[in-house]
Amino acid sequence: MTHISFSQTTRSERHNKSFYTGLCLSLALSYGHLAHAADSTPSILITPEGFRVEGFRVMPNVSLTESWSDNIYGTPANEESDTITTASASMKVNSDWARHRLNFDAGASADFYRKNDSEDAVDWWLGTDGRYDLSARSHALGGLRVSQSHEDRSSPDSAAGAQDPTTYITSRAHIGFAHQLAPFTIRVGGVVENLDFDDGSSPGFDVDWRDRNQFSIGTRFSYQYNALNELFFQAATDTRDYDNEPVGRNSDGYRLGLGLRTNQGPGFEAEGFLGHMSQDYDNIALKDVSGLYYGANLKWKPASHTRINASVDRAINETTYSEAGLDASSHLDTTVSGRIEHDLNPKLTLNLSLAYGKLEYQGVTLELDEIAAGAGMRYDFDRRFYLSGGYRYINRDANNPTYEYDRNLFYLTIGYSPGSR
Repeated sequence: MTHISFSQTTRSERHNKSFYTGLCLSLALSYGHLAHAADSTPSILITPEGFRVEGFRVMPNVSLTESWSDNIYGTPANEESDTITTASASMKVNSDWARHRLNFDAGASADFYRKNDSEDAVDWWLGTDGRYDLSARSHALGGLRVSQSHEDRSSPDSAAGAQDPTTYITSRAHIGFAHQLAPFTIRVGGVVENLDFDDGSSPGFDVDWRDRNQFSIGTRFSYQYNALNELFFQAATDTRDYDNEPVGRNSDGYRLGLGLRTNQGPGFEAEGFLGHMSQDYDNIALKDVSGLYYGANLKWKPASHTRINASVDRAINETTYSEAGLDASSHLDTTVSGRIEHDLNPKLTLNLSLAYGKLEYQGVTLELDEIAAGAGMRYDFDRRFYLSGGYRYINRDANNPTYEYDRNLFYLTIGYSPGSR
């Protein structure tokens, strides 16, 4: 539900926030499975993939990145360059039971700027998700997650002149149910999300009015007409409710889509849908939005050492942007991205990435076109330690020169990530 700006940091891009991602009900789901171990000493097995502790896989990840950017504020002129040190640590704990599922995920990532220490920022996240198998064909799902992120300085929503980046905490809970009656499958679910913005240390900059709650109830009905292909219809509501916002940005909407999913084996998986979306705002001065709704994902392995991932996405996202006394209701985003990885040998992997995004602000004239391109490599010393590095370029064109910029970023990372190879 929550949109991450196309031009935000790569760290934020790694935090996947899709509608049905991360599902859990309760720790109680695992009690029956673990009862046999209550009177015994837990055994810990150390493997190249991490650790195994009584039915769980524990996968730690620690990295240190040194990067240099020639335009940290994303400005069209008077660019400010700086060197950034990023320290990251995270841990995933996944059950490997024959039935049910319970996962945990926690981590933090901190940026430290060499010259502009006011830009220092810490992002963190903590979540759990799970599945309870009611039967071989029915599953209950649910999840909880809380995280802190910061807004990229280049965003038109970022508070101009603020001493430090805008940070916000996202709290999310969702629950669902899935039942299969071959060849049909039905899934229903609900999501509740709260965004809490922090004023930071800048006097006079109040962003509490951006706090909001978002709610969605959705369903997906699938028909598997052969062993490899599946037709589906999906629908979801979209309600956005601000706590104390002066413009009247509360809105209600829906998403409808008809699509096809195909799984040709481990070498090719794809999904795509086409439909309609709409968002209506309480304030009649804000432009209502409706139009085509579509998305697609592709995972392809054309050769044993080559992997290709691609996606297309279209969404209506929140904004607080205004111009000439007019408030934008939202921005309509269309994003196309792709990434290719190739293993030169068992230890060395090269990668190329390319993305294009178009942001159309509704009710005002602002339009942004962004291109991001990158190239990198990763060298695995063994199945635990690695060294990676690369280059990333971002270009934004706009019909308002204030929001145009170019950014070059070079980075080098050393990390510990057992089993990630």
